[in-house]
Amino acid sequence: WFTWRLLTRGLEAGLDLSVVDFQSPMGDTACRFLGPLQAAFSRKAVEGIDRTSQSLAGRLRVLDSAVPDTVLSKYLKAVLPRGNLPSQRACFAYACPRALFCTRKSIYGCESLSQRYFCVAAVKALLPTLTTVARDDACHLHKYCARRAARSQAAAQLAPPHMTFVCDKFHMAGRTDAWCKRICDPELPSNSALLAGVRTSVCEFTFTWLSKYKHQTKHMNEYGFQFFLLDMAWSHNEIILQGGYRPEEVAGSLDAEVA
Repeated sequence: WFTWRLLTRGLEAGLDLSVVDFQSPMGDTACRFLGPLQAAFSRKAVEGIDRTSQSLAGRLRVLDSAVPDTVLSKYLKAVLPRGNLPSQRACFAYACPRALFCTRKSIYGCESLSQRYFCVAAVKALLPTLTTVARDDACHLHKYCARRAARSQAAAQLAPPHMTFVCDKFHMAGRTDAWCKRICDPELPSNSALLAGVRTSVCEFTFTWLSKYKHQTKHMNEYGFQFFLLDMAWSHNEIILQGGYRPEEVAGSLDAEVA
């Protein structure tokens, strides 16, 4: 399976596969091609987002990110040594009622604000028209970006008023901070208008779907694991862009969870 998927994605990305050494471990080959494959994946994702966002007249791009914890923990326990462990993050752009993966970033140690900031910057580079970020910690990210707005023109594009930060409705229920409620509450008229027609909780549903594959990651090496997540995200995007999962084909499908 691994060899077939790697070669298939390589052909789709237009890579020179004549240099593949089939006598070497596939993890080594994945390491060699992971960068170009990631670039091809993101390019195709952006093309799909552009197509699906036409119904929103190009006025809205919402991103969120989360760790597929069960997949991650299974992999870390099996492969990585103790210490400063990288976790695999997947960023979502919401241009339709379902989530599309657009890129993947590694976060080291704790999920710090500085690393989340660079995650937003990476997605902004892919989607220049990104204007809205919906996250469970939007209030903290809002303040962090605002403090850095004057450092450069690029930093200014990641901060208010160019970027709006809104809390996910599910996580907003437990917030007590007055400033957060005044600025980032999704029920505020200005924020509600931005999020019209967008289900920000679809990110959580998508990671619930991804976590079902946790047992398959137990014996993978680092680059095999990274390619596995990339291929799963790639396949997910293709299915969504072709109309979505059909419950009669996949029991407990993503469509059934987000319906």
